[in-house]
Amino acid sequence: MLPNVSPTALTAGLVGIGLSVVTLAGARALKLDTRTLTTMLAMLVATYYVLFAVLGGSGRAVIVESAIALVFIAFAALGSRYSMALVVAVLGAHGALDAVHGSLVTDPGVPGWWPYFCGAFDVAAALILVAAGVARRQQQVSPYVQVGSQFVQE
Repeated sequence: MLPNVSPTALTAGLVGIGLSVVTLAGARALKLDTRTLTTMLAMLVATYYVLFAVLGGSGRAVIVESAIALVFIAFAALGSRYSMALVVAVLGAHGALDAVHGSLVTDPGVPGWWPYFCGAFDVAAALILVAAGVARRQQQVSPYVQVGSQFVQE
């Protein structure tokens, strides 16, 4: 067991990772546009803390969470227009925010397990997208094909 991590938090993190894998695999199977999907995903995950602030009844938290969400949404929109790497970085950065959110913002509506779930989802999605991008780039860049155990130039 990880130190200071409850079984609920650990389960939430594992479910976050699993749902990230299922979400991205499903999107790939459906041949959804990666740029649009990733941008919308980055924008969507940024809004949940605003929802929790509303549910918690804290007007101050709504304002703070909305400001934070707008920053993530703006960078996701810029990334969608100019660089998918930025969109993926936004997802990863939101996962990092999840790790420290409780020490930055007082939001009584956030379930205790949420930062573990959302952080794991965000970071797993970012890592999967980075791996997929690297694999795609290697396929596009390499003038070599594998024939048996050897690589030959096309």
